[in-house]
Amino acid sequence: MRIRGDRRQFLGAVASGGAALLLGCGKSERAADRSDTPGRTKVRLALNWFPEPEHGGFYAALLACDFAAEGLDVEIVPGGPGIQVIPQLVRGAVEFGLASADQVLVQRGQEADVVTLFAPLQSNPRCILVHAASGITNFDQLRDVTLAIGAGQPFVRYLEKHAPLEGVRMVPYTGRLASFLADPKSAQQGFVFSEPVFAEREGVSVNVLKLSELGFDPYASCVVTTRRLLDERPEIAASFVRACRRGWERYLDDSSAVDPELIRLNRELDAEGLRAAHESLRPLCQPPDGRPLGSMTAERWNRLRDQLADLEFIDRAMSADEAWIEPIDESGDKLE
Repeated sequence: MRIRGDRRQFLGAVASGGAALLLGCGKSERAADRSDTPGRTKVRLALNWFPEPEHGGFYAALLACDFAAEGLDVEIVPGGPGIQVIPQLVRGAVEFGLASADQVLVQRGQEADVVTLFAPLQSNPRCILVHAASGITNFDQLRDVTLAIGAGQPFVRYLEKHAPLEGVRMVPYTGRLASFLADPKSAQQGFVFSEPVFAEREGVSVNVLKLSELGFDPYASCVVTTRRLLDERPEIAASFVRACRRGWERYLDDSSAVDPELIRLNRELDAEGLRAAHESLRPLCQPPDGRPLGSMTAERWNRLRDQLADLEFIDRAMSADEAWIEPIDESGDKLE
């Protein structure tokens, strides 16, 4: 992939490190108590949902002062139902946000000039969970069930195109497990580290069908920013990514420092569930071939571009090249 001048600045800055500024950074500090900290650059990160395990690395970076060490005063802004991240970026409400790679390409097709910087979840966590008693273990067997799922999303269209779905009745996804737990002939969308974990804790054995195994595998929980920020302030983007990578390394190694903060911020979580979720999340974050944590490849992006074009979400002529930044190694060299 061609590297523009601003990309060279960004990549070099990520590898070179930054001066440590540990100004008033405490173990349990909270964003609301730290706004406009003297000597740090204030930036905001918009989450794509309420604080959950897929955000653990970002909270690890906050709590361990990795952002502060890069001269950043970071406010993490929780998401929720109906809150869209990329429009917040475009209108300048936040400097960074989280989105999946398919969302990035679809929004770029709608003139949102956003760029992906870091992809902690290498394998997409999206799944369909079914009752183990149903005997369904793969997508070819997914039939004669009521499936709670979000209509119109790329993964749903991909599922409709690539799985038989005989006798499958789709109903709106509510985000709750109660209906699924009560009906052995039901199925539901979810994330592998979330809904299946909580279903098992409620005494319901489930089988998990991963969309990635069906062939739809966008990077997830990606750090995204605007081309304008990357052009005008590449050093800020580089500092942010360095801190995110360190935070994710901490979190994947040990989540015990982050779990209490996630529970404080999201009362639906608890320690036991977070430990199980962490174990399910860790394999999703491992890049292939020894690449740095959070790195991406042109092959994956181009494959996703082709899939979204086949599904008629984007124009086939659209390039994926400007949707992401090349991965680097610790010396700052491009990974070929």
